[in-house]
Amino acid sequence: MKLDMWQGKNTSSQKVLKKLSPAEDNRKLYEKTWEANEGLIYHESGSSGFVIPLPNNTGIMRDFESDGSAPAMRVPHIFKNVRFLHAQMSANPPTVIAKPATADQSDYYKASAGDKLARYLPKQYKLQEKVDQVSLYTIIYGSGILKTTYDPFRGDIISRDLEAGTLELEGDISIYVPDLKNIWIDPDAKSIDDDFLIKVS
Repeated sequence: MKLDMWQGKNTSSQKVLKKLSPAEDNRKLYEKTWEANEGLIYHESGSSGFVIPLPNNTGIMRDFESDGSAPAMRVPHIFKNVRFLHAQMSANPPTVIAKPATADQSDYYKASAGDKLARYLPKQYKLQEKVDQVSLYTIIYGSGILKTTYDPFRGDIISRDLEAGTLELEGDISIYVPDLKNIWIDPDAKSIDDDFLIKVS
């Protein structure tokens, strides 16, 4: 198992191992909720008519009294959030429109280029699919991460050496949604600038 710290590349391996244990203990508080949410959304019981026992400490239920004498009913809201909120976020993505700031011709050309770029990038990198995955993870697990890196092995070929059998590529950005079950968040982190993401690969 290889441990890696996304934030703070100069962090020593000893510090990473020291942070991993409290990060694992902190995440155990939420894993029961994750399992309950997955059971409701993905029907992990394997039957059409099923009942999943939901522990009281999952945090996904809302108590209310139907009347003064009736016991409290516990209603899961995760399915409603996925069915309605996630569908609405997917059907109504943010729209980016570049407009010239002035009537100057150069501003018009810049706005036109920016508008073409805003329409090209989502299709080129399949951003809609990735944003949908992030929003789904956020609803089910409480967090969603969209990771952007530079991949030197992507893009068009710049040169090739047939004798050595090597290729030089121009490189390109890589955008993906990591599995949250392979990530632990440092409970001591105060902001996104801290050493807060521990990835297992």
